[in-house]
Amino acid sequence: MSQKPESSSDIKKNQKKVETAFLVLGIGSLLPWNAIISEFDFFMHYQKSHSPQTLFPNINFALNLAVQLILLSSKSCISYKSQLLLSQIIPAIGMILLPFCVILLSADMSFYVSCGIMVFVGIANALASSSIFGLASFFPVNNVIAVGAGQGYAGILLNILRYIILYFFNGETASDINNGAYLFFFVSGFILIISMIFSCMLYNNEYFLSILNEKAVVLVKKEKKETKKGDEELLETGRSSINDEPEEEEVKVSSVEVSDKKVQFSFRALMCKLIDINLLCATGFIITFMLFPGASIKPQLFNLPIGWKINTIIFLFNVFDTIAKTLVGYLTPTKGKLYFFSFSRILLICSFYYVCYAESFNLLKPEIISYIVLVNVILLSMTGGFVNSLSFALAPGQVQDEWKGKAGSSVSLSLIIGICLGSFSGIIFNNLIDFKVPIPVEPLVTGKKGNM
Repeated sequence: MSQKPESSSDIKKNQKKVETAFLVLGIGSLLPWNAIISEFDFFMHYQKSHSPQTLFPNINFALNLAVQLILLSSKSCISYKSQLLLSQIIPAIGMILLPFCVILLSADMSFYVSCGIMVFVGIANALASSSIFGLASFFPVNNVIAVGAGQGYAGILLNILRYIILYFFNGETASDINNGAYLFFFVSGFILIISMIFSCMLYNNEYFLSILNEKAVVLVKKEKKETKKGDEELLETGRSSINDEPEEEEVKVSSVEVSDKKVQFSFRALMCKLIDINLLCATGFIITFMLFPGASIKPQLFNLPIGWKINTIIFLFNVFDTIAKTLVGYLTPTKGKLYFFSFSRILLICSFYYVCYAESFNLLKPEIISYIVLVNVILLSMTGGFVNSLSFALAPGQVQDEWKGKAGSSVSLSLIIGICLGSFSGIIFNNLIDFKVPIPVEPLVTGKKGNM
């Protein structure tokens, strides 16, 4: 009995399910890192002497960069499916263990254990970015946009959770700090488990599997054509040639295995084809992380307490970054306009510099400085989110079908390179805006006695 073909409505439903799954996977991909940076005050309370706010990001970025480079430049022995599941299982366990390790262990031991967890979180972040953007690149561009939007939603969800914790657990006592951390990391781990469930649902979706199988069959047939050059040598040695099989014979293969392992891939050729898009993405993140969060949170903001100020700045950034990412499906400028738009963001560096200078020397009223900071953060997040999401959307269309997954992974690598360079530049920029205000000294009054 032949299987009943899917109706157009069923196909559309499956397409929507796949897009929703990529959205949730996008949330899960950045959630571990967002959880860690949102709770820096928790780590600093217990591990202040070790400066976790400086070391943890460096561990994450270094591992993320190294693993993504290895995955992209070599023939990966780990399928996308395995990368996807590992990228969620590892941080889910880490999120649950982290508060116990920090609270129950001594300051030194908890720091070393936390560093070990950061190593695994960095590896998981690399696996998530490489696999999710790699898989989404085989599908229509709205799926790539969904991944980017999901990453923005991850930050917004955790910002809202952080506001709730700040409201109910103000951090004035050790009990408040501990209970707030337990709640925050447990909820983060639960969201990762939900993301894991959607990964399994994705690989049971008929539309998802049909697209990957279609790509796989094309790749296998292409491999058969490429073996024609060696047919004569194979026949001379008495071996049977692959091309003896009928070309139209149905090929049953594991699509993900082919896309991961059997593509005739050239790292150098890929990077040459995508050099402009990768440069665009990296430059966008360099400017963003040069100013955020360091210079963004330095000026005062309507006299908010430090915890509320930092969370508010990050919340606004995530909201407008996510809005801009969703605009990619409606606005597609030419490359020339995109380059001009991207590099014009350098003006934001000047704006942040002036704000910090004006605050240090009391050149503007505090309220005006606060409004300028808000405008700067909104412009920084919207321009960065649009440029970077558009980079991910454009990359797969610049290469042949069998390289689409690697194209998405290459932009993900450019992203982390931009973050690393931007964070390093941010250290330099933060030193430049740390203005030393001279203490006014009253001049000595001299004059002749008797002068009235």
